[in-house]
Amino acid sequence: MKILVSGATATVRELWTEYPELCSRYLGRLITPNNGNQIGEIMRSSGNGFWAMDNAAYSNFEWERFWNQMIDCWTCVPMFVTAPDVVGNHAATLDAFGDFLRIAEFEVGYVPVPLAFVLQEGATIESVPWDQIDALFIGGCSEEFKHRTALPFCDEAKRRGKWVHVGRVNSFRRLRVCRDQLKADSIDGSGYSQWPKRILPALQFLDRNEQQMKLAFVA
Repeated sequence: MKILVSGATATVRELWTEYPELCSRYLGRLITPNNGNQIGEIMRSSGNGFWAMDNAAYSNFEWERFWNQMIDCWTCVPMFVTAPDVVGNHAATLDAFGDFLRIAEFEVGYVPVPLAFVLQEGATIESVPWDQIDALFIGGCSEEFKHRTALPFCDEAKRRGKWVHVGRVNSFRRLRVCRDQLKADSIDGSGYSQWPKRILPALQFLDRNEQQMKLAFVA
């Protein structure tokens, strides 16, 4: 599982220099429209590793900034671009997702990037547009939704070969839940940008737990 960090560029660059093997396994980058992230700089500060794009809906979604940054992604395609969503509202998120697809079809003729659909309260497994997405982004407003309600959706995403990402994960306890229960491929959390000293311990936590699992399997 990878931790995607949207800020702390200098710290991330230093970590890649000092711990390249650890970072290559567990550290990625998340660009956001409102943070002024430059894709070239993101790639340089991540060892050209894994990266994705969020839409900033949880803080302050702005369509023009989102669209312009998504266009920039064409030159170096990320693992996923998070389609527009409405926090806490699955029906409105479906509408926003449909509007995005129609605009992309009108402006470009097709959707030019891998898409992540954000799971919100009110979703059913049947109502997720599985055939139109490459990743499932676990959103929602409550811990109950993220850690319990979302579980069968994550299982279905895995069954279909989709990437699973979980947003707003800022503690070791949540890291463990995302890895062991939700089987997430990646997570993000604002705490890693606000307090960059958290990044290395989190990477080491994931590595330590993986090594323990390998030893248990051998035994």
